[in-house]
Amino acid sequence: PTIVQPDDGGGRTRVIWISLDTLRADHMGCYGYERDTTPFIDALAKEGALFERSISSSPWTFPSYSSMFTGLYPSISGAKTSVRFMPPAATTLAEILSSNDMLTLAIVNTTWVSETAGLHRGFDRMKRLSGEQADVSFAIANEWLVEHSDEDVFLFVHLYDPHLPYKPKEEFLGKFDPGYEGRYKDELKNFDSVRNNETTLSDREKEHIVALYDEGILGCDYDVGDFFGFLKENDLYDDSLIIINSDHGEEFWDHGGFEHGATHYDEVLHVPLIVRGPGFTSGKRYDQMCGAIDIFPTVLEWLGIDPPGEINAISLFKLMSGQLEEEKRMLLSEQLYFGTEQKGVSTDQYRYILHTIDRSEELYDVPEDPGMQANVVDDRRATSRNFRYFLTEYTLNEGLGWHARIYRTGAGKRVGGVYEGKIIAPSGFAEVGKTKLAGSDMFEVEGNEIRFKIKIAKWANKAFDFRTNDENDMIVFEIITDGSPDVEQLTFIGPERERASSTTFTMSILDPKFGLGMPQFGPQGPMHHGFYLWGNSETLHEEMSPELDDATLEELKSLGYLNG
Repeated sequence: PTIVQPDDGGGRTRVIWISLDTLRADHMGCYGYERDTTPFIDALAKEGALFERSISSSPWTFPSYSSMFTGLYPSISGAKTSVRFMPPAATTLAEILSSNDMLTLAIVNTTWVSETAGLHRGFDRMKRLSGEQADVSFAIANEWLVEHSDEDVFLFVHLYDPHLPYKPKEEFLGKFDPGYEGRYKDELKNFDSVRNNETTLSDREKEHIVALYDEGILGCDYDVGDFFGFLKENDLYDDSLIIINSDHGEEFWDHGGFEHGATHYDEVLHVPLIVRGPGFTSGKRYDQMCGAIDIFPTVLEWLGIDPPGEINAISLFKLMSGQLEEEKRMLLSEQLYFGTEQKGVSTDQYRYILHTIDRSEELYDVPEDPGMQANVVDDRRATSRNFRYFLTEYTLNEGLGWHARIYRTGAGKRVGGVYEGKIIAPSGFAEVGKTKLAGSDMFEVEGNEIRFKIKIAKWANKAFDFRTNDENDMIVFEIITDGSPDVEQLTFIGPERERASSTTFTMSILDPKFGLGMPQFGPQGPMHHGFYLWGNSETLHEEMSPELDDATLEELKSLGYLNG
């Protein structure tokens, strides 16, 4: 492929990225769906390149977009579920383009892609809506594009129509399930109770819920089509780089669950990716696996800009030119929203899933079993071992050391507004990090003590982490909530969220209750407020790595499984 740059005759560079939240690839016509849900996006796919197996880095919004914006896995960029804020160390695509004199605008429909999550960096303007339908977003985009038609621009439009509560526009309601008159006729109102299995659904109700989802996709697609028409009418279409994708898919009881953020199966990780513009062959379909994370270096290469430092993504131009060998690349997925942590690894052939708490494993041969129903891990131990080793190349948890996260829902809670305490490590502290602590918070490190007093407003969370000089330390924790040791217990220890036995307790990071996973910060629904403490020891981390001799290591490196 040839990278095409604007000529000197007045051409302008436009990168337009449209991302439909919660859109699973197999519910689109161009990916083989039987319902005509995406006629306008299908038409775009015939004019550009379609990547048939694009895999998301996470099954929920925040870490997924963090990866796409940085080219880094969530655990590498620091965009972790436990913190829900991307640290400023990672460089975003918008920051790079802005520094290269491109105007940047983001129109988003959820807090998880906003300044609250740290994903605003680099955008000259970020317009945050609240779950509006796509036509509202495009009205803002159209005005901005016309205003800056003579400038180089990067436009990111995040659309929310396919997302819960599955409320399609009136003109599309009933398109795929005419005549339905049940309790979910217009939208799925009590989706929390459905997700938590507190509400029993009939098969007929499940069918209608899927129809509502599809009707939401269809309505959004028509708005996308109107936007394409606007681009054409204003001579902004032909020479623009246009990207269509999603952050994750949606579960409809494929493996017994509902919604997203709880598993690493294809219904949530297989997402669409369509790119149209100079350098992308019209109507070409690529069946080799790639990642949604690959958008980052692809845009940069199209613009002739080098990516910053080492990233986990690979430009799609390398895939399209045949420079990537099949079966060698592995992609990591991680950071669940619900439940205890799992890690996924994807290749062209396999999906491997490691449950980091009980260390159980799943392995699926995707070409043979596209629905991922037959776990073959016991039959292919060598293959699973290789994937398990790959995961140790990256953090299996939140990095080595101790992690503390303080969260408050504010939903009628009268306690848990102020947390104060002291942490004593006999050997002293090697590293200490803080996230989202404000000027009004007190956090001091002196000698072998950490002292803190952290205030939490409703719907807020803050975090800190640390490592000690000696991993074998028995550390003393003193945690007091709202200035009283008698307040309701709000301290949760380890991935299993055990309650602290008293205000003052002593623990070692080698305590087996810490495991290798993150805690579930709340039930399948609203989160518990409280102080969460967990850790990841180097000793336990090493136990996850199989013992491989030098010859095996060299063989894995030659096959592309290991780096370095």
